[in-house]
Amino acid sequence: MIVANTIATVAEALLLVERGGADPAQVRQALMGGFADSTILDVHGQRMLEESFVPGGAAKWQYKDTQTAMAQMSRLSLDLPMSRQADALFGDMLAHGDGELDHSALIRELRRRNDMPVD
Repeated sequence: MIVANTIATVAEALLLVERGGADPAQVRQALMGGFADSTILDVHGQRMLEESFVPGGAAKWQYKDTQTAMAQMSRLSLDLPMSRQADALFGDMLAHGDGELDHSALIRELRRRNDMPVD
């Protein structure tokens, strides 16, 4: 859940600054070292910027993990909306044929949702 949610958040932030006219690479660099810094911002943020989605962790396995968390959430009668949304995003990503790509390729799903170029 933490990895899936953080990948989604990093992807959203990079698209937000891109659409707003800022350089996503510079914004990523500015965030590193502060409270927003993380291994996901460092490693996966760079993959998103380079559009380098050779799988280190395939999206299909990330989705398997989010599905497991969703099942546990249901068993425990919890409503965890951030995780539910990340699960749905990964599910849509797989439906669009990106399941073999690295899970950082989630940015491609967000690009599709916002009529932004994917390739």
